[in-house]
Amino acid sequence: MHIVNAIRGLVQQLYLSDQEQSIDSSKTLQNTLRLMKIWFRHGGYEQIDDIVRDGIDKINLKVWINVIPQLIARIDIKENKIKQLLIDLLERLS
Repeated sequence: MHIVNAIRGLVQQLYLSDQEQSIDSSKTLQNTLRLMKIWFRHGGYEQIDDIVRDGIDKINLKVWINVIPQLIARIDIKENKIKQLLIDLLERLS
């Protein structure tokens, strides 16, 4: 339950950070990396996968640009749900 709430909070923060006039890019980068860490560890669960999938649709793509190397480094992840969503995100970024 804590993981689900953490993912929801991070997705919401990243979505809202794009809405603010003064975006703290270091805070956004840290939260993006936190989201990725939880996603890659627990993304195999259906509920986590759904939240991240919806979050990727809501979060502005420019938020992901700073973490492209980290995304590419995880492309060989074994969990199929995570891998497919990661490939979808990288396709959208390209």
